Parts: sequence; C-alpha cells; structure tokens
Amino acid sequence: MFMASENPTDSGLQNSLWRKRIAIGVGLALVVGTVVFLLLKPAPERPREAPPFSLPLLVGDGELASSELEGKPLVINFWGSWCEPCKEELPAFQSTYDDYQDEVEFVGINMKDNHDAARAMADDFGLTYPLVIGATELETDFDLVGYPTTVFITSDYELMDSDVEPDEGPTLLGGKQGGASGLGAITEDELRAEIEKLIAASEGE
Repeated sequence: MFMASENPTDSGLQNSLWRKRIAIGVGLALVVGTVVFLLLKPAPERPREAPPFSLPLLVGDGELASSELEGKPLVINFWGSWCEPCKEELPAFQSTYDDYQDEVEFVGINMKDNHDAARAMADDFGLTYPLVIGATELETDFDLVGYPTTVFITSDYELMDSDVEPDEGPTLLGGKQGGASGLGAITEDELRAEIEKLIAASEGE
C-alpha cells in the first residue's frame, strides 16, 4: 500500500508554530515571575523612630523633653554611677560635647541609681551636658540590654544604624545586627566617628 510522504512545507509550518508558542510561553513565564518577585520582595525597612521621653533633670528643677531637642542630631548616653564602663567613657563624652555642642545635642540619662551618687559622679567628671533621671520603662522603649548604652538619633528623630561590630565597643541601638551590639565603654575615637556619621546622615535627610 502506497503511503503519501509528509509535506515538508506542512512540517516546517508546524515547527515554526511550536517555536512561536514556546517563545510566547517563555516570555509569559518571565513576566509572571517578575511580577511575583516584585510582589513578594520585602519593602525596604524604614528607619525606626526614636522613643519620645520627658524626664526630670538630675541637677536642678524641671524636666527635659525629647521634643525640645528635635531638629538637631542627638546623642543619648544611658549610664549609672554603679557602672564601671560608664566611668571609663564619661571623659570622652564631655570632651566630645565640648567640640560638637553647637551641632549635636547630648543627653545623659541616669538609670537605676542613687541620685546623690550620680550627682557626685557628674561633678567629679565635670559633666556640663544635660543630665536627666531615667525611668525603668526606657529599658523597653529603647531595647536596652545593659549599660552603658549609647544611642545616636538623626535630626528627624530616627535611630541611626551603627557600624560598630557586636563583639567590640559599646552597646549601640539600631545597629546592623537588628538590636544592640556589644557592651562596654565607647572610646573617644569611636564616639567621634559615630557623631561625624550622624551629622552626615542628618544633613542628607
């Protein structure tokens, strides 16, 4: 029985149609994949707003509120007279404050302390930047895990990320590790480097 041979023209048309269908399928898959990726891609994290506070002054009457400090970069140091690393770093804070007080606000928040002992220590170190008495809820508000803790806040009152590694230097909130990094006294070089970065971040906002 004689079998008619397949028309080469028909075969070519079929191959061409299959190639077009494959190309269309691949294109659709790429489009769908791109859309799914964009939908599932997490949004970039926004800087965390620093917690507000209004606290009584350690020396003298009255209170200091964070709202009074907005508009300028802010360095907050949580300390206590009972804290040995705090004693190590306080001279660096005073020296740095002397140089940067026109550009950056400084506040020392005294925690879990005998107020007379705290005042005596502040006097011994000649601290001239504002000092306030901290409340225990600040430990939760600022995610404090130990003392001393230094927090750097931009002029928009947002916590600044820190480049200090977890195994060295002070406790710094808002760091790359997603929380606090390290425990211990901050050196003056570290403090000045972070403040320069803080000023640059605030100017870029």
